[in-house]
Amino acid sequence: MNLLSVLLLIIFIGLYFTNSIDYLATINLWISFILCLLLTGIPLIVSVIRFLYLKNFYVLIIGIIALLGVLFVLFMFLTPESGIPPIL
Repeated sequence: MNLLSVLLLIIFIGLYFTNSIDYLATINLWISFILCLLLTGIPLIVSVIRFLYLKNFYVLIIGIIALLGVLFVLFMFLTPESGIPPIL
């Protein structure tokens, strides 16, 4: 499950740096938002559940990175930027 979490986070980072998220947002904004939320939310949930059972340091690190990803997605889609209304 740690491999799945890391793989989903790598896919999200890859989509962000190749501007694929922006391209998806021009096609359909909600699909882009839900995809980003799933790619960062699933590793967060898996990491929290695994940390409660295993108390492993690496799972905690993956969970923190996933939490930062979820917060970044919420910031990217839901907050206004210098007077421009939010995307969603």
